[in-house]
Amino acid sequence: MLTPLRWNTIFFPLLLTVCGSAILSCYRERNSEGLEALVQPAAGHEHEVKIRLSQVDSGIRTFNLEPTLGHTHNIILSEEMVQTIKDGGIAELESSLEMYHTHIVRIEKFF
Repeated sequence: MLTPLRWNTIFFPLLLTVCGSAILSCYRERNSEGLEALVQPAAGHEHEVKIRLSQVDSGIRTFNLEPTLGHTHNIILSEEMVQTIKDGGIAELESSLEMYHTHIVRIEKFF
């Protein structure tokens, strides 16, 4: 059994360090890119996509979702979507059709 003294001196600081580091790591990573793209699951699986604000600023508009189950999808941002994202809104678009399904992707900017 954990005594209160042992909890306060050993386990609580360790727990706080581990949880705090994980939270700060996610926050730094998300904000270092400036954008977050969330891909909704479809056909029983998910994909990830990484989009940097610097890529969008440089004019890149086509992005590939990470391969899953032997296939991938792509998304193409319109200029209107880019402006929505830069203005702080959320752009929602549909990926390309692959293996009889698509995915909905939501992209937003973090300040």
